[in-house]
Amino acid sequence: MKARTIASRFMWCQFAAMLALTAAGAFALASAGGARGGEAMPVKWIDMLQTAAVAFAAYFAIAFTDYRKLLSCAAAPVYAVSAVLLVVVLFAGSEQFGGKRWLWFFQPGELAKIATIAFLAWFFGDADRGAEWKRGFKGFVAAAAAAGIPCA
Repeated sequence: MKARTIASRFMWCQFAAMLALTAAGAFALASAGGARGGEAMPVKWIDMLQTAAVAFAAYFAIAFTDYRKLLSCAAAPVYAVSAVLLVVVLFAGSEQFGGKRWLWFFQPGELAKIATIAFLAWFFGDADRGAEWKRGFKGFVAAAAAAGIPCA
């Protein structure tokens, strides 16, 4: 794809809004951290900017990817992995604030939310190609079961 076509399809307004919100958040953390003493708080804005840099890199990687191809090859496996991780967190997760949410360094529930949405989008997006049953009651029951697995 030509560079001119990519630049014309890119959502510059959305990117500018993300940059502005990131800058405002970093500024707020820096000013709040300067007002509070201690060693950890004044540098939290640097951690935020490092995380934002990784998020912006992921944004650019995803922005130029055809989501339909990504859904067709990754929706079901990622959904299955997220369901397995939700079971693993029950046994190996660390308990915080009265619930087991964290598995090592992330929360599998956050992955499960996105994976379930992507799986259902793939499931119903494929309904036009020879799977009319997905538009009826059987499709509703199958989608409710798919959404109910992470909820359980």
